[in-house]
Amino acid sequence: MKKFLLSLIALVMSVFSAHAAWEQTTSIAVGDVVVLAVDNGTVTKELSAVTTSGTTIGQVVDYTTTPEGVYPLTVVAGTAEGSFGFKNADGAYLAWASGNSLKTSETLDESASWTVTFTEAGAADIYNVGTPARKLQYNAQSPRFACYGNSGQTAPILFKEATAGAVTKPTITPGSTTVFAPQEITITAEEGAEIYYTLNGGEEQKYTAPFTVSETTTIEAYAKVGEQKSDNAKVIITFGPIYNSLAAANEAATGDRIVSRVNFTEALVTFVHGSNAYIQDATAGFLVYGNSGLTVGDKVTGYVQGQLYTYNGLPEVANPTVEVTVVSSGNEVKPVVVDAAELAANPLKYVSQYVTIQPSTFAEDAEVASKSNLTFTSGETELVLRNNFELEFGVEAAKEYAVSGLVTIYKDAVQLYPTSAEDIAEYVAPYVPEFAYAKYIVKNVGSGLYWGAGNDWGTRASLIKSPEFVK
Repeated sequence: MKKFLLSLIALVMSVFSAHAAWEQTTSIAVGDVVVLAVDNGTVTKELSAVTTSGTTIGQVVDYTTTPEGVYPLTVVAGTAEGSFGFKNADGAYLAWASGNSLKTSETLDESASWTVTFTEAGAADIYNVGTPARKLQYNAQSPRFACYGNSGQTAPILFKEATAGAVTKPTITPGSTTVFAPQEITITAEEGAEIYYTLNGGEEQKYTAPFTVSETTTIEAYAKVGEQKSDNAKVIITFGPIYNSLAAANEAATGDRIVSRVNFTEALVTFVHGSNAYIQDATAGFLVYGNSGLTVGDKVTGYVQGQLYTYNGLPEVANPTVEVTVVSSGNEVKPVVVDAAELAANPLKYVSQYVTIQPSTFAEDAEVASKSNLTFTSGETELVLRNNFELEFGVEAAKEYAVSGLVTIYKDAVQLYPTSAEDIAEYVAPYVPEFAYAKYIVKNVGSGLYWGAGNDWGTRASLIKSPEFVK
C-alpha cells in the first residue's frame, strides 16, 4: 500500500511539475514546492536526479528561461527550529552523508535538514544542520549539485511554483551576473501585463524597450495586470575588475573570490597538469585553475575570466573562461635563473613562474615517488621542494643540484614544484674564462681598444675592450 501511495504521489508530482509555472524566489515556507537550479551567467541548469551509487551527486539538465520542474521538491519542516527538509516525489529527503556528495534519505534527520538564507543577489545559502560546514552548491567544473566544505563553488537559486491566478513576476535578462562590457537589459512578462522597473532604487519607470547599463546596477521590476501586481523580480549586474597584466592580477588577488578578467599578451604556457595551467608573460607568472584548454609551448594573447582569489596565499583564477589567440606554438620552455634569497624575499614577483635555483644542496639522501616535501639550501637560503606532481627522483646529500620548478606559495611559505624528474639535475658550474694580465698597454685611438703585451707566457698580445684586467 505504501509503495502504491508513493507511486501515486510521484505520478501527481510529475504531472504537476510538467504544467507548473516556476518563478525564482527569495523565501520559502513549509508546503512550498521548489526546484533547485543555478544561473551563473553562462549556464542555466536544474536538478534532475540524485544518484544512488558510488559518490552520490545531484545530476543536472539545462533549461532556458525558467526550469521545467524535472525534480520538484516539497518543503517540509526540518529537525532544527527554522530549518527545512526537501522531499522528492518518492518521499525521500535530500541529505548529506560524507565528502563532496549529495544523497537521498528515507529518514528526516539532521543530515537531511538544512538552514536556508538568501543573498542580496537572490542566491540560496543552504547549509546542512548536522554538519554546518557542508553547503549545498553547484560545481561548474564537474556539472553537479553536491555538498562542499568551502565556498569555491556556486550557490544555487530556488524556483517556486507560481500561485494560481497571481500575476507572474517578470523575467529580467540577463540574470544576476558579473560582466566586463555594457549590457543590454530586456524585461518580459506575461501577455497583457505592463512592466515597471527601477535602477538602483531610483525613480520607477515604465518598461517599453531594452536599455543598456554600463556600471554596476541593481534592477527591480514588477508586472501589472489591471490593478494586480506581481512580486518584484531583482537582478544585480556587477561590472567586474579588469587587469591588463598577470602581475597586476597577482597583486590584486585576496582571500575573497572576485569574478575578474585578466588580459595578457604573448603569455607562454609553461606547464599543464590536470586542471592546472601555468602561464607567464613579460610581467609575471600565473595559475589558471580549471579546464583551460591551453597547450604547453604555446604563446597566447587574450584573457582569462573567472574567480580571482588567493588559495592559501597562492593567486589563481578558478572556474575560468579562457579566450585566447595562439600567436605561436612549440616554443621552448626554459626556467629563469633566480637567486634563492631574492625569491624568498619577493615571492609574489616570481609566483607561478618556471625558475631554476643553482647551485643547491639537500640535507640528506632521499628517494621520492609521492607527494612530499624536501628541504634544500642555496647560499644561505633554505627553501622547500614539493613533489606535488608525484614524480620519481632521488637526491644525494653530497652533490650539488640545479633545482627547477614552478614557484608556489602555501600559507605564506615559498615552495618549488618540479615539473619532471629532469628538473632535479646535477649542477654543472658555468665556464669562466681566465684572463692573461698584461704588463704594458697601448690604446688604439681609432678603435678604442687596448693592446696588451703578456708578461708571464712570453710574447703574447691581444686586443681587449678595457684595461680593467691589466696589471
